[in-house]
Amino acid sequence: MAKHVVAGAGQVGSEVARLLAGQGHEVVLVSRSGSGPEVPGIRRVAADAGDRAGLTALTEGAAVLYNCVNPPYHRWARDWPPLAASLLRTVGAFSPMLGELEELRYQFVRPFVLDSGDFQAAFGIAPTPMDEALAETIAWWRDRLAAAA
Repeated sequence: MAKHVVAGAGQVGSEVARLLAGQGHEVVLVSRSGSGPEVPGIRRVAADAGDRAGLTALTEGAAVLYNCVNPPYHRWARDWPPLAASLLRTVGAFSPMLGELEELRYQFVRPFVLDSGDFQAAFGIAPTPMDEALAETIAWWRDRLAAAA
């Protein structure tokens, strides 16, 4: 079986780790506290997913790196740029697959936006079209990653 690294030991990361271990995979569960389920096949490691060197060492030989890290919303502006830089650079170092929580991308999924009429009435402007919003977001991340290099 393959080695899988799960970053984040909250509800989702812990369940992903349990499922993978139950399938016989080698699982490394990474969290700042080293917490997570005590299950055979899961090695819990205290490390910061924002530390690229540490994360790269932990993912050596891994087939997949799962991003299940989810800082509180009020800390996203501060916490996500270094986390994203670390995750993306780690993936670039050895080219595993990067699994991401679909929920962390909800703002880009069309079915999530049911009706923009209230927004338009309240603010007098139409919401940004999906393709423009996505292009702006990608450009924003590229700028931050380039600055962090």
